[in-house]
Amino acid sequence: MGNGNVKTERTRSFIRLIPREPMQEKFHLPEVEPGYPPIRYPSTSKKDIYNPKDNRDIYFYALNAPKDIENSWDDLVHYLTSIYRTDMMKIRSIFSWLGVQEIEKESFFMVSTPNDIDEITPRGYKKVIKEREGSYATFFALICRKAGIKCALINGLSKGFGYNVGDSEVTHLKDRWNAVYVDGWRLIHPLWAFKNVISHKRGKWIPANEKMKLTDVAREVNIADVDHDFNEYYFLVDPAEFLNVCIPDNRAWQMTKPILTVEKWSNRPYVMKRYHMEGFKIPSEFKSTLKSKKGVCGLVINAPSKKDVEYQLSYDFFFNYAEYSSESDDIIVLKKYVLLSRDCARKSWSIEARMPLAGTYRITVYGGKSYQAKLPWICDVGVQCKKTYKHIKPYPDTPALGFGPMDMTERAGLTQPSHTNGMLFVRPRQTYHLTFKLQHGIQAKAIIKGENVDTENMDKWVTCTINNQSTLHILDIMVQLQIEGEYALKLFVKEKNARPEDKWENVCNYYLSTDPPRANGTEVKDKEYKTAKELNARKALEEASKGKDLYELKAAVSKFKDQGLYEEDGSFGKATLKMEYLELSKALKDAINRRNYEVLTSAIDRAEKSDHAQRLQNLIDQAKAERDKLEGDNKYMHAVLEMKQSTISEMTSYQKPPETVYATLKATLILLGEDPRSVEEWNSIQARFRKTGSEGVLRRVRNFDLKNINQDTIDHVGDIVSNYEEKTVLAASAGAATFFKWVN
Repeated sequence: MGNGNVKTERTRSFIRLIPREPMQEKFHLPEVEPGYPPIRYPSTSKKDIYNPKDNRDIYFYALNAPKDIENSWDDLVHYLTSIYRTDMMKIRSIFSWLGVQEIEKESFFMVSTPNDIDEITPRGYKKVIKEREGSYATFFALICRKAGIKCALINGLSKGFGYNVGDSEVTHLKDRWNAVYVDGWRLIHPLWAFKNVISHKRGKWIPANEKMKLTDVAREVNIADVDHDFNEYYFLVDPAEFLNVCIPDNRAWQMTKPILTVEKWSNRPYVMKRYHMEGFKIPSEFKSTLKSKKGVCGLVINAPSKKDVEYQLSYDFFFNYAEYSSESDDIIVLKKYVLLSRDCARKSWSIEARMPLAGTYRITVYGGKSYQAKLPWICDVGVQCKKTYKHIKPYPDTPALGFGPMDMTERAGLTQPSHTNGMLFVRPRQTYHLTFKLQHGIQAKAIIKGENVDTENMDKWVTCTINNQSTLHILDIMVQLQIEGEYALKLFVKEKNARPEDKWENVCNYYLSTDPPRANGTEVKDKEYKTAKELNARKALEEASKGKDLYELKAAVSKFKDQGLYEEDGSFGKATLKMEYLELSKALKDAINRRNYEVLTSAIDRAEKSDHAQRLQNLIDQAKAERDKLEGDNKYMHAVLEMKQSTISEMTSYQKPPETVYATLKATLILLGEDPRSVEEWNSIQARFRKTGSEGVLRRVRNFDLKNINQDTIDHVGDIVSNYEEKTVLAASAGAATFFKWVN
């Protein structure tokens, strides 16, 4: 369950529940005071008026407040607000001070709590809160109003502690929060900003990874502890987002249209602050409780569209045994009844759940940036299944990584997948190619898992072919399912030079099914081609694969990938393999024509290590023969390349060089492409030999290609050096003799 990265399995944060204010309070405070502005949606957003980074000093000022100011409202208000000039800074100071108070841990011995609110002190009201007869919202409103800040006290319902996703009876979910007036009305939930509840017992829900007899499960009750926290999200929260979890009794405080009824509100999705803060989206209709179709239900979640940021999802799956009426002694284990799949092209996730038993299920979804060790809770989804479906079986596997190419797939060096969606619907006994472009050399293996099929037989259904030497660096996984059903294809890799005992890492998985395609848990019509563009791209790939035009084939492959298409019949895999063959063939032919020793060696090496070595054998033999002819010449080039720059400097240090040195260096430059007229003067020769980097003589010798030199130049250079012998040149300069041998 859950997701991991390449090295370790990703964990989820503790399920943190949201507390609520007491239903009854000792003191009553009116919602608003006379003269307050009308209630309407603020014209600016939170980020337009508030930046947490600008308020760090306010927090530390509140943190260091002396305890004796709690004995007087005037002293408290004066300390918290007198040094600030704007209402926003004053509100933030009051909010910060209230947030650092650990009221539940304080002792209020000898602190009186009179029945008249006008007689109570701030410390006395803290005691009222600890005794669950007062609220943080009321305390916040009291301080704000005494400071002259417009602050409303809002009563309503919230999906806090005690709420279960899909609950239709919500009248017991009483709660209260505030609104302050700063450039419009802004919502604040002080309690939620300061506290969390950690649930220690699961109540009526069975986690999917536990084995339990349904008739033996004890009816446990939620027991909770309060955890001190400081949460910026519930300070000046957007009204539209807040309405997902809190609905006011006074509908005007919804500040949005259309106005929601309690019934519609209770059927809204149960999304957490992180869902909004990160920018997750649910494209289809999303209610608090979904209905299964034939025991299957699906949900799609779009990841935030932030550039260069990858996201990861995880889940927990629960069954509500309190509503299960069967007296069966069956053991329930739902661990393999949820499939998590990613489509990296669309940046979306699919969660498909199967429900073999009638009853209510809950999917808790976690999501965050892929590098996070703990994924925060983003939403809860309830699923109602009205019938028991005994024929429903678990998925063949539910790997921790999920299905589909992930961020960790790319980090392992596998990019540009031919299949971006983790759910593939295939035909039995038909060959499919799944390909990746490799960023570096690796070892890879793929296995298939399925039910009621011998593992040894399934091993023959999949093969991995790797070519680390071609310019494409392709990993090709060829799959052919021999028996109808559903399977998990799991890809493992380790470094090319890894030791045999080093661990294989699971970096990508695909769910394969011979059943009809489906979306969101519902069967969909299988269309061979979805659009005219897709049809044209597939046809172009098929036609280009029949010919031998490398550039036409490259264009067809590129068009296929740009359209975001997926493999259907193996045509893409075959096309990439043929493209690889044509590239290797072209590289060998070019190397033979260029007569360059290093280029020939590289082309031969790549071809021999590829899967096309047998087909390319004739060209490889021709290239080797040409390389053998150049073998002797090549040793002289290496002698030049091993020369130090200091030797070249010494060789060109003559004010008036010996004739043999002058002639040799002049011939060298002409052979490297210089105009003979430009190197008549010794100072011109010196200047060129003293250059370094890409224009340096050594670099030019390394890149020298004989095919770029015409016969007239060769004859001219031959005439220059034919008048001298190697021993004569050596007597004048060892460095010049090295160039003399190479030129000859």
